Amino acid sequence: MDGLSTRVAAWEEGIDPDEVSYDQRKTVHTALYQHHAPTLDETGLVEYDATRGEITLTDAGQEVDLYLEAVRGRGITWST
Repeated sequence: MDGLSTRVAAWEEGIDPDEVSYDQRKTVHTALYQHHAPTLDETGLVEYDATRGEITLTDAGQEVDLYLEAVRGRGITWST
């Protein structure tokens, strides 16, 4: 969870992961822990173990990741 929180915070801020502050990481960590990780687990995109703080991408999640790689930077909206 910590590594993911750092990477997401860096992505949101447009900075290198090494530049993420504690507050930036903590804000993302809280949102992931309380909402996003459980929701993604329910949809089957990740396996989330809250006790261990571990998130694992499932095969279904990898399929979504492939889609995101294909459309990145092409200006395709989510609704499309």
